[in-house]
Amino acid sequence: MKVKANISFCGLVSMAAGQEKDLPQGEVLADLLQAGYVSPLEKEQAEAEPEEVEPTEAEPAGVELVKAGEPKGKGTKKGSDGK
Repeated sequence: MKVKANISFCGLVSMAAGQEKDLPQGEVLADLLQAGYVSPLEKEQAEAEPEEVEPTEAEPAGVELVKAGEPKGKGTKKGSDGK
């Protein structure tokens, strides 16, 4: 099972905080999960990849979808003539 270390630890398995590793199923993995030293990555990866949302007819007119990293209000600046 692919896991991510929540804290640094050492023993039969050693990992640094934030490190990802594929550990075999067994007693050691079960103990690490129960103690909260590691978290499974399968669920986190599925949640970390959001699906792109397409606009639907249910959204009110005038609503602009802005993707992460794009400035809000893109293309709405008024020109120097005030229009």
